[in-house]
Amino acid sequence: MEQISSSEKIDLVIGKATVPSEKHPEYNEDRVWENPAAQAVGICDGMGGRAGAERAASIVADALASNFDVRGESIEEKDQAIEKIVRDANELILAEAQKNPELCKMATTLAFLVFDVAEGKPIAFVGNVGDSRVYLKKSSAPIQAVTLDHSNDWLFNRDTKKAWELQKKLSEVTKASQLRGDDRYSFEERNILGQVMGRSLKEVSVYVISDFSEGDTFVLSSDGIHDNLTDNELNNILSNDEQPQRLAELITEAATKKSKSRSIRAKKDDMSVIVVRVGRFG
Repeated sequence: MEQISSSEKIDLVIGKATVPSEKHPEYNEDRVWENPAAQAVGICDGMGGRAGAERAASIVADALASNFDVRGESIEEKDQAIEKIVRDANELILAEAQKNPELCKMATTLAFLVFDVAEGKPIAFVGNVGDSRVYLKKSSAPIQAVTLDHSNDWLFNRDTKKAWELQKKLSEVTKASQLRGDDRYSFEERNILGQVMGRSLKEVSVYVISDFSEGDTFVLSSDGIHDNLTDNELNNILSNDEQPQRLAELITEAATKKSKSRSIRAKKDDMSVIVVRVGRFG
C-alpha cells in the first residue's frame, strides 16, 4: 500500500438517517453526529427518561462533534488519545448530573468511527460504549460487526471469544426455536447493558482496522436498527447499488417495517444509522 502523509484525507461519502420511535414520535433520544475536520462520525443512544436521555446523548454528541483531535504518530498514541476523548466526554455527563440531580439517571451509548493516517497508512479507529455498533461491509465479503456490545454477558463472563460468538449468533435469530437455554435469556435481555456513558467506565473499547479498501462501507447503528434487522438483512440492503444516503434511508425503512411486524425481533425504538463509503486515499 502506498504511504500517504498525515495531512492528507480519505475521500468519504456519508449518509445519515435517524427516526424517532413510534412510541414517542414527537422526540428522538438518539443523536447522530459528525466531525468533518477529524473525519469522525458517531451515534449516541440516550437513556434515563426523556429529559435525561436527550441531554446525555447531546452532551456526548456535541463534545465529540467539536473535538475529536487524534494526536500522536503511532497507533498506540492515537488509541490512547481516543480513549481520553471518550473518557472526557463521560466526565461531562457526570458533571452535569451532579449539578442537576433530576438528571442523575441520564446515560447514553456511543459508537464512533474516525479515519486517520498512522505510520504512513490509512487507518480506521472504531469503538463503542454500550450496544450501539459499528460494522464493516467489504466489497467482496459479507457485513461483519467490528464492535462488541457491552451487554451483561460481556460484563460478567469476560470471555471475549464467547461474547463475540454469542453476539453473532443472536444477530441472526429470526424465530424462537433457534434459542436454547441461556441463549434465550441472553436474547430477551440483550438490552440490559454492562456499561454506558454516564457511569464509571470499566473500559473504552477501541478497535484498529487497517484492512479496508476503496469501495468498502462502514455502518454505525443504534440498537433500534440491529435489534430489528439481522446482520444478513443489513448485508442484503447494503448490496444494493445505491449511494450511502439512500442506503441509510433503506435501512431505517426496513427496521421500521420490522418493528411493526410479529417478528421475534420486532422492537419499537428510536433508529439511527450512518453509512460511510470509503473513497480514494490521499
